[in-house]
Amino acid sequence: MSSIVSWRIASYGFPMPRVLGDVRCRFDVLPVGTVELESSTGETGVGFFWSPAFPDPAPPAAELERVFRTSVAPAIVGQQADILLNRMRLGSGHDHGAAPFADAVDLALWDIVARERGLPLHALLGSRSSAIPAYASGLDYHVATADAAAFFEDAARNGVTAFKTKVGYPDAAAEVERLATIRAAIGPQAALIVDANEAWTPKEATRRLPRYAETGIDVFAIEDPCGRNDFAGLAAIARQSPSVHVQAGEYLDAPARMGLLDAKSVDVLNLPDGVSEAVLVARHAYRRGAAVAAENTAFDVGVHVALALPRVAYLEWSALGYERFAESPVTLKHGMACAPPGPGHGIRLSTAAEEHRVE
Repeated sequence: MSSIVSWRIASYGFPMPRVLGDVRCRFDVLPVGTVELESSTGETGVGFFWSPAFPDPAPPAAELERVFRTSVAPAIVGQQADILLNRMRLGSGHDHGAAPFADAVDLALWDIVARERGLPLHALLGSRSSAIPAYASGLDYHVATADAAAFFEDAARNGVTAFKTKVGYPDAAAEVERLATIRAAIGPQAALIVDANEAWTPKEATRRLPRYAETGIDVFAIEDPCGRNDFAGLAAIARQSPSVHVQAGEYLDAPARMGLLDAKSVDVLNLPDGVSEAVLVARHAYRRGAAVAAENTAFDVGVHVALALPRVAYLEWSALGYERFAESPVTLKHGMACAPPGPGHGIRLSTAAEEHRVE
């Protein structure tokens, strides 16, 4: 069996095709880091992390390397990839996954194992297909209503039938008007998800959702309507709005996500970015009778987990222009997110990405 022989860290600032954000943030450059692990067979596994996981501003590349060298590398160099993954699945792998690198290391290890077996990662995880329906996510809190509607109309022309838009605006009446415009753009049969990013209290959430319904705006799900740790508040929203699915978990670690399930606070649980943790949390969700959601991941690499797990209806698709910086990106065809062909997860940065490397 092969072992990990070397590693590399890099950080990038990728310009986005539009201003992105929600009630909590606004940005037009996406900071993404990469962890590359090389095995003794010559295979390289690539993992991604969000640079903002570090304090703002993000540290220079030299500091990223120092943290990885001292906190992560000693526990993985010389070790077999599949054994390291077993440790992570058993909950004993935290010593080689110092934040924010844990999910990136996990993904890179899975990438190596799949590549060495000559399988796409989703196939190694047990998928039966290489494509999954996607929902268009505008990340559009700071985007004008007409531009947001145009984004969703374009996605609808590409076969998308589910859409997510940001809410949480201070002016409830203006918010309703914006949602009415978006609903008109996507059509009456499309599934509409609204994401408040914790902007409301439970009481405010239970005021706004009926207001949407009263004005003819049918909502399939509300994401993060209140604080992440307010399990009782989320449960109350679910009880008082039985026709709307409550979706949450994006900001929580794996144990807290499972706590949401145990408290019956969600109908749809957002999965972690890491492959091993996503599978662990999804199993717990299924035992609790909840569905799971595959949300934004760097370069949409989460498509592999989404394809392998049951009860994942859609993959979040935000059209962030990753195809400009990847040799073989995840693509959207006729409303379906399609995994790259070939072994591993298939995402390798192109030479164009180097122009945006941050030192």
